[in-house]
Amino acid sequence: MDEITNMNPDNKVVQVIASELNGHNILYLTSSNIYNPDFVDGYFIYKGRLITYFQTDSINRRNLVNEKELLRFKDNIHGYKNAYYSSVNSEPTQELFEVNKNNIIRVKDIRRFVDCDCKANKTTVFFNNNLEHTLHAYIKNNPAVLYEVRFWQQGKKQFVFWRPMPYYDRDKYDGYLFWGNHLVVLYGTKYAGGLLRKTWIIKGKAIPKFRYKSIKDWNYPFPLKLEILSNGSIKTIPINEGFFIRDIL
Repeated sequence: MDEITNMNPDNKVVQVIASELNGHNILYLTSSNIYNPDFVDGYFIYKGRLITYFQTDSINRRNLVNEKELLRFKDNIHGYKNAYYSSVNSEPTQELFEVNKNNIIRVKDIRRFVDCDCKANKTTVFFNNNLEHTLHAYIKNNPAVLYEVRFWQQGKKQFVFWRPMPYYDRDKYDGYLFWGNHLVVLYGTKYAGGLLRKTWIIKGKAIPKFRYKSIKDWNYPFPLKLEILSNGSIKTIPINEGFFIRDIL
């Protein structure tokens, strides 16, 4: 924690997300000036900085954190900025660590945690090859607990929204599939048009071993927003334009 705060002396918040990723016990540490209330199981103050803690699973990590000593989040943390009510005025920085027995080791190349044979159910996921290649490349360079893909149509335009997430929304998702070992949760499939192959698993009560919570703001963390052009090519929507594309989930 000292190392992270010394590297980012102007930031007042460190977000810790603990997860299991393809058999590895992983810690994502993000330094910023705001906290995300949806990613807080508990918190504490360390040397004037807010440290938030969130688990994406039910693994016992008592050797790492004493959850009984964490303060419980209610509706606000006095003296620190809530992401939903504050403008982002600095670029967050993230470090990744692997917990191996009693050692915590910095991970320099996260791509080694990727399942390189990313084939969904041994077939392709999307009819649009450009979209499939774009999302495959994203997974290879940004392994995460799970990925959220949302389909949307606005006027005559077809969109796909994509982002890594630490949990999914059980009440809003339409189904899911495994892209290799990576979970992809599907939303808004009625707007998928002819993009999606219907090989995904039909919605059940919950996805085993993965955490769910209600997703209130679908634009934070900001997703990758892609427009599928009429010729099948992909256009990445800049962030400032992406805020004007709103789905109704």
